[in-house]
Amino acid sequence: NYSGNTIMSAPRVSGWAGLDWTPTWAPGLLLAAETQLMGRYFMNDANTFTYNGHMLVNLRGEYALNPHVKIYTRLMNVTNTRWATASQVQGTATPQYAPGLPFNAYAGLVVTF
Repeated sequence: NYSGNTIMSAPRVSGWAGLDWTPTWAPGLLLAAETQLMGRYFMNDANTFTYNGHMLVNLRGEYALNPHVKIYTRLMNVTNTRWATASQVQGTATPQYAPGLPFNAYAGLVVTF
């Protein structure tokens, strides 16, 4: 009987916050920072295994070279936090985690016609 237990995989706290900045001294430039928060949650119905949650920090930027060409970059998980996209325990087995990506970076070019 699991009555009174917290629902598994349901954190009480989760959220996202971001800040975009377009400096007046550099027209076409956008810099941004964001954070993603996933709170602690139970990994099984019996509430005996816990995922401690995580907080990720990402940075991104873009620059419009002209009205048709833009370059961009993204730095994801800049603190290289170990995190999981999902976690669970079935029965009394060992916890299972779907690991999230470590620090990674992207860059690209966007051309519009």
